[in-house]
Amino acid sequence: MVYVFLANGFEEMEALAPVDVLRRAGVEVNTVGVGSDVVVSSHNIPVKADITVDKIVLNDELE
Repeated sequence: MVYVFLANGFEEMEALAPVDVLRRAGVEVNTVGVGSDVVVSSHNIPVKADITVDKIVLNDELE
């Protein structure tokens, strides 16, 4: 699992382009909203994150 953190003021291309490429490659990716599930980009575009920080599941085991 790859987590991409999104906070208010994020750059769309820096965050969402890698998410798109990874998902097309079959990698499981979740966007994580910092502070809220709806995050506003630097160009005032609201993006709904897949999950919020409190929903992250960390695992010490390597897959």
